[in-house]
Amino acid sequence: MNPITKAESLPHLIEIAAAALAKATTAGEVLDAKAQADFAYTQAKTAAHFAKVKGAHDTIIAACRKVMGDALVIEARAQCRLADEYDAAQERGDVKAHGNKSKKKSDIPNENITTTVEDIGLTSKQVHEARIVRDAEKANPGIVRVTVEEKLKANEEPTRADVKRAVSPKGPKSAQHKHRNPEITPEKEQALAKAVLDQGKTLEEAVAEFGLGSVQIAKVAVAKERGRRETQAEIDPATLSLSAQEKLESAIRQEKRKLAAEFHQAVNDEIKRAIDETVLPQYIKEMADARQVVESRKGVFSREDYKLVLSCLHPDNSASAGRRGQAFNKFKSREISLCKESEMPTTAPPIPRTYTEMMKRRAEVQAARRANRSNHNVQRRA
Repeated sequence: MNPITKAESLPHLIEIAAAALAKATTAGEVLDAKAQADFAYTQAKTAAHFAKVKGAHDTIIAACRKVMGDALVIEARAQCRLADEYDAAQERGDVKAHGNKSKKKSDIPNENITTTVEDIGLTSKQVHEARIVRDAEKANPGIVRVTVEEKLKANEEPTRADVKRAVSPKGPKSAQHKHRNPEITPEKEQALAKAVLDQGKTLEEAVAEFGLGSVQIAKVAVAKERGRRETQAEIDPATLSLSAQEKLESAIRQEKRKLAAEFHQAVNDEIKRAIDETVLPQYIKEMADARQVVESRKGVFSREDYKLVLSCLHPDNSASAGRRGQAFNKFKSREISLCKESEMPTTAPPIPRTYTEMMKRRAEVQAARRANRSNHNVQRRA
């Protein structure tokens, strides 16, 4: 599939995954939303690879990488939900806990609980990985989004390996947080982020006011606060009234159409730019060269002289029929080269100069073909 064509559907896949996670009320539904995000990530990664191989414009590759980043963020949110819901199920005694005792706060013995992690459609590995992501997000709110944004700003592809390193308890992010400057407290970072997001201050002004000493630290703090707000802003549609749910679904559909229209327009603009800047100039140059060849025709015979010689070579003359026929055909095939352009002009339609003219010419040709087919059908029926 053409990378540009494939890229058109990627934002819609992200919207589907985000909507599925927002509506999820069970572990199975959360796992399904994570699978939707995984599919979007895989499709975007494939599209970015083919776009790069085929030399697509940087805008297309950046759009694919943006979808990959969004998919990773949705996956991380789904893992946080899975970890919380699984731990809550163990607390309630709905799922068997590891070890000799149930994690339920009642006195129900663990051996009476028969439901295991596999019975609810999960694996121990999935639960373990989900808890790592959940714990990392609690310790550093927005850490996955920060990691993704840093890769995108560096014009690099965000990957699951990047997220895994960021959330790993032994990873560089945790080590950096552990050995950070003690004067740079989480409270001070949050206050700086609020000054930038809510009060309209620049990063430089906020750094000077709170004494963080680095614009990069301020950027990370702002990204963390933005991710924390987005996480808290998630709405559970099940808690809304029926009318509110309908309004929410309508707003989601409108936003989907808006994003799809914007992406479609961006792709079309890029295609038009490529045609106007590369395809049409080369086409016009080739046609100009051909026109120069046509205009350079000077002719060997006048039109009357050519007709005189042609009549002598006709097969009905007294010479050998085979030889006369052969001479006639060969001479006839040189008519354009032998006759003057002024006496026998070459006709050609005007060359389209822009993308709009080319599309108009295409519509005219299609209309003419339809008319010819219609006339042919009428004649056949007659």
